[in-house]
Amino acid sequence: MQTYSTMCSFPRCKRKTFVAGYCYVCQSKYCKQHRLPEKHNCSGLNQYKEQLRSHHQATLKDHQCINSKIDDFYSQ
Repeated sequence: MQTYSTMCSFPRCKRKTFVAGYCYVCQSKYCKQHRLPEKHNCSGLNQYKEQLRSHHQATLKDHQCINSKIDDFYSQ
């Protein structure tokens, strides 16, 4: 027999669940139905997405192919 150890943190749900979904944005535990940030209206989701966007833009900028780099490579 399984022991249900966690209750869903979604306000109107409160389902008891054996395997909880963990939200990496708000650090709360949710049932299978509410485990995604979009499904439980996560308050930090927009800020988290913006952080990811700026991180990825910086990474992409570092990896851009620049003509001078190519010219330098072939001139050696």
